[in-house]
Amino acid sequence: MGRWTIIFSMVFCGIFLLRGEDIRFDEKLSGWTGNKKGEVSLDGDFSGEPAVRLKNGARLIRVFELEPDAVYELSFHVKGQDIPSGKNDGARIMLNGGKLWQRFTSDAKSGKPETGTFDWKEGRGRIDTARTGTKVRIYLAAGSAGTVWYGGLKLVKRSAGK
Repeated sequence: MGRWTIIFSMVFCGIFLLRGEDIRFDEKLSGWTGNKKGEVSLDGDFSGEPAVRLKNGARLIRVFELEPDAVYELSFHVKGQDIPSGKNDGARIMLNGGKLWQRFTSDAKSGKPETGTFDWKEGRGRIDTARTGTKVRIYLAAGSAGTVWYGGLKLVKRSAGK
């Protein structure tokens, strides 16, 4: 390979890597705060990375500082077991930016949280910091009962603001 090909490849990869943040779960769940000890743990695997397991209403919270007037995409994978229906509180990710709340589920069309037992499903949502502000809290949530796994979380800046 030529020198210019290597330089171009390194610059291109560097730009790509700066645009996204894989939200990896380490063994101490660094940066995350849980609400129920013993109900939050690393368990299983999603695409070679650890997945987090939440049981019986547990949730994890992490604060992110985002750029002003920018649009981000949060993508994730979710799996569930024995999540009851009827309370509108199944598997979902919640985002809080000041007074604004958003809900992200694997069913973007209806926005309904997943219930029952299901294998890995992909979900995604759009975060506009012109609306949410730059400091956002992301909540990984389980239903009031059952077990939810989250893996493959990624937060990617898609565009600058208006």
